[in-house]
Amino acid sequence: MIVTSDTKLQQQHFKKPVEIAVIKDIKGPSTKSTSAWVDKMKDYLEPGTILIVDNLGGHHSTEVKTGLEEIGVSPEYMPSSAGKYLNPCDNSLHSILRRNYLKKQKQPHVVKMQSIVDAYYEIDSKSIVNCFEFTGITSSMKPKNIVERLTNDGYRYSGEKGEHFEKMKAAFLAWEKGLRFPFPSNAKSNNKL
Repeated sequence: MIVTSDTKLQQQHFKKPVEIAVIKDIKGPSTKSTSAWVDKMKDYLEPGTILIVDNLGGHHSTEVKTGLEEIGVSPEYMPSSAGKYLNPCDNSLHSILRRNYLKKQKQPHVVKMQSIVDAYYEIDSKSIVNCFEFTGITSSMKPKNIVERLTNDGYRYSGEKGEHFEKMKAAFLAWEKGLRFPFPSNAKSNNKL
């Protein structure tokens, strides 16, 4: 799905199916863009679906939560600051998409948009499954081992990094249990890591 302020994209013919939401004056991720996504995806999301999202402010808005509830979808929020480790899109899918896109023609704008859509459709289902497995969402590996692997990939932690690792581990374990604030009551209540 493409969320954009470019009204010309609605007239563009794409080789593959693409949902386009045009929002006036949109500059980036927001409540407006998330609400537009929910509205466009209503026909694709089934009641009982669990939607894993990061902690973007727009994902927590009343408008978005109400839209998801109306179609029977439950949002599950990743721990704050954990998206770079746990989000399968941030972790791996975007790199596959970027690699596919870089091989394509990018000018003029119409061709660029088609190249983005083509790069998206080139991601195979096995890669998607592997990305979810790697981040631990569908893995049978112990959460501690997953967090350790994701945060340690390529380096050893100590000092500040060690504290960060312990907070990430606590947040991930609490997230798996469905808790919103995994830290003791004397910790900051904003759930930042």
